[in-house]
Amino acid sequence: MGLLQKRQNPNLSIVNNFTDNQGNFDWVLIGLGNPGKQYDYTRHNIGFLAVDYFVNNNDFSPWILKKDLQAEICSSYIINKKILAVKPQTFMNNSGQAVQKISNFYKVPYQKIIIIYDDFDLPFGSIRSRFGGSSAGHKGIDSIIQTTNNQDFNRIKVGIRQENIQNASELVLKKFNQAERNNLILIYNEITVLINELIFGESTTILSNTLKVF
Repeated sequence: MGLLQKRQNPNLSIVNNFTDNQGNFDWVLIGLGNPGKQYDYTRHNIGFLAVDYFVNNNDFSPWILKKDLQAEICSSYIINKKILAVKPQTFMNNSGQAVQKISNFYKVPYQKIIIIYDDFDLPFGSIRSRFGGSSAGHKGIDSIIQTTNNQDFNRIKVGIRQENIQNASELVLKKFNQAERNNLILIYNEITVLINELIFGESTTILSNTLKVF
């Protein structure tokens, strides 16, 4: 489960300043969550956490805030692929605003977007991947579908459910406990594998699969 290789050309100017709206990104990786320190390590922010891990281990440029796109962004070359990483700053329920602006500005088709987000229906330690489909009640995904009028994007859903909590609204803003935080790296590594398989594999869309990490 090795991490992806480092980018080939760290001095490419567009990677550093994002001034070219013809960004020619091969893939866009978007983690969903809520901005603000008070939401750090909350379950709703597993998308932010997973993208941060991927970025930190693959030599991306520093995060910058693009207010016009309502998102924090950074990028990297990994082998021969140019990848944009995104953390919407709209709060979860309005994620579609940032996703639509990113797609329009950088002219990236939705089929080349990978969204990582929490899933209350899956227990903590499980991951489900799929392409397209409904929001299944997830407010962030519902916002993306409604705003963009498109549901054809790649999804990596990360389980957050605890067996003793049945109310989603009660759980999503709870922080991971220490034991769970110790296991997050195992989840991040599996997410990295899924991203790797999609970006460098033969399939043009993520394969539907459910796996139990632990």
